[in-house]
Amino acid sequence: MTQEEFESFITDVLDELPPGVLAALESFPIIAEDHLTEEIRKELGLPNGVSALGSCMRSGLGGQTLIYLFKQEIEAHPKQDKRKVIRDTLMHELEHSLGLPVKH
Repeated sequence: MTQEEFESFITDVLDELPPGVLAALESFPIIAEDHLTEEIRKELGLPNGVSALGSCMRSGLGGQTLIYLFKQEIEAHPKQDKRKVIRDTLMHELEHSLGLPVKH
């Protein structure tokens, strides 16, 4: 999928979310990255070989929490419905961002 298609899938997913979830997500910018970079891997403390579909992290000391989605990792996920993978990943990262117990 192209970066444009990936971003379009993200927009489709956001458009389908319940208003309350969408309102919670508005506090967290969503960054659509091509892949999990070495820089982000280091910031997350992920060892080499460990993959992630997305992540959330603060942008500097006291900064805003950003939610990242990684296109290549989502493309490689075995589920055929990539919109569902994006939705599940967004919900997972939102739970982390809000300090809620992660359900999956």
